[in-house]
Amino acid sequence: MTKAWAAACLSAVPFGAHAATIDSIISPTRIVVDDGTKRAIVELPGEPVYACGLKPFLAWANRFEGQTVEATAGGIAINIDGSPISLESLFVKAGWLRPATLTDDAQASIAERRGGWSCASAQAPFDAMHTSVDPKILAGIALNESAYNGRAWPWTLNVAGRGFFFRTREDAYRAVRYLISNGRSNFDIGLMQINRNLRSCYTDFFVRRRRCDDLAYTPSKQRRSCGFVDSQREWSNDCACKGEGDPQP
Repeated sequence: MTKAWAAACLSAVPFGAHAATIDSIISPTRIVVDDGTKRAIVELPGEPVYACGLKPFLAWANRFEGQTVEATAGGIAINIDGSPISLESLFVKAGWLRPATLTDDAQASIAERRGGWSCASAQAPFDAMHTSVDPKILAGIALNESAYNGRAWPWTLNVAGRGFFFRTREDAYRAVRYLISNGRSNFDIGLMQINRNLRSCYTDFFVRRRRCDDLAYTPSKQRRSCGFVDSQREWSNDCACKGEGDPQP
């Protein structure tokens, strides 16, 4: 069942005797919905992330069973804090679903090893997002520059030779702003530990919530202007910024 068809079917449910609820969750891409008279399987787009197997996902997802669902432009959604949130976006952000187009949430979940990505290899993020540079090379550089517990960690700063690892992007952002406000600009950022002085874009990502040599994916297309880059243009061009060549997109 396509997302559009599922939404069309669900949109008619509230006019019946019962609202539709989640009967069971089969996998990150298959949800059983019950409207009180019949059940239907709704398929979510994307690929399941099974690095940890199916059981850990089911244990995590059972919290959604029994919850009311509604049709939205983004597919079927549940209500969280008064707002409809699509199951697809929840699964992607939690690291159990890989969308066809790697959104910011998808890339962050991979980099932070959430959900199913927690069991993937240290090279897996680079396998998922590389284009022209061998992912083994990218992983090797990142593991040398920002390794934490055996994995490259995106929210990493190096100030005067001392490394700092932050739990979230927001924590790292606050540290960056603190350093800048105190006149410090000579520090290294992100997976590849690019020096902040090389670019003025680093903090723009945090301020505008768009990627511009984001801490996680620094930097992309550095050989060109400091424009924002699409989420599909990723870490592979770090090598160009590390003096390792100028790969073509």
